[in-house]
Amino acid sequence: MPDASQTTLIYQRLRVAILDLDLTPGQRLTERWLESEFDASRTPVRAALVRLESEGLAQRSGRSWIVSPIDLDELTALAEFREAVEVAVVRLASERASEAELRSLGTAPLATGDLAPEGADPAVPDFHLRLAALSGNPF
Repeated sequence: MPDASQTTLIYQRLRVAILDLDLTPGQRLTERWLESEFDASRTPVRAALVRLESEGLAQRSGRSWIVSPIDLDELTALAEFREAVEVAVVRLASERASEAELRSLGTAPLATGDLAPEGADPAVPDFHLRLAALSGNPF
């Protein structure tokens, strides 16, 4: 059984490197390179790669792995969906929130990076979370 803390560390570091594009889409990832890079055995490296695969960030390529390529059609579809949701959030917030609540959006500090609330996605500015809350829709 792999060392869970070592697997988690490898997974987290690889995930950040992929999302920050330090490891580029399509880049080959060999288990041997990762073993030496993280001074780890194959088992936690493989477990971290399988976890990244489940998130769509890595994929098998023959006997090795690659950073998943970016699907531009998928990004376009996601942008269309996100635009529809964000427009609905703004419409609902403007209909349901009080004047004071709407004004508070412009004066409250924004949480970013390490200052983000527990469990918040650091890629989503706190402004959007507060605006969504004002929509009155729990989803």
